[in-house]
Amino acid sequence: MSVILTETHLTVVKKVRRKYRVILFVLCLFLSFSLCWNIVARNHQRLLVEAYSMAKGEYDRVLAKHRIVSLLRSKPLTAGQALDMAEVILGQKAIPLSIVMAILEQESEFNTNAVSVKGARGVMQVMPEIWIAYAGHPLLRGERQMHNPVMNVQVGLLFLGDLYEKYGDWTKVLRAYQAGEGNVENKEFDWYVNQVMAKAAVYSPD
Repeated sequence: MSVILTETHLTVVKKVRRKYRVILFVLCLFLSFSLCWNIVARNHQRLLVEAYSMAKGEYDRVLAKHRIVSLLRSKPLTAGQALDMAEVILGQKAIPLSIVMAILEQESEFNTNAVSVKGARGVMQVMPEIWIAYAGHPLLRGERQMHNPVMNVQVGLLFLGDLYEKYGDWTKVLRAYQAGEGNVENKEFDWYVNQVMAKAAVYSPD
């Protein structure tokens, strides 16, 4: 009968433990990799769809901005004004581009210094009371700021958006925009509606 010395026994035990630690570590790595791979595999298609959607959304935004800037640059506006106005127009979803462009042309022919006999100002011919209601900070409410085309478009679109949310019909919205909400049912102002919609048809994409 052979005898194993205590020191030899301890050495063997240490080797066995070390061996099993290595095996356990490799097994844990394998299981972790397998788990991660399964998660990735399950979500791979979803991730691809999301990535494609994000890329397409950004691509569509770039194309839309390019189109808006191209349209605005053909008007009496600087490159900076066109770029900034394009951002404002893209930043809202309530008013179609064709309607925005039609109103800009109908109201002022893109003249930033336009002033009506009733006191409406800027490219969207915003009335002073509308400006005060929508311009925000008191420092932005002066007459000079009303001729800033970017702010003028922003205020005009906010007002139009609220009108559309309230009435949900472009005929009523345009009557109200041109003649005040008291005339929302007044067909006498359909000449304005018809002119804006005719211009909008020109700006609609083919």
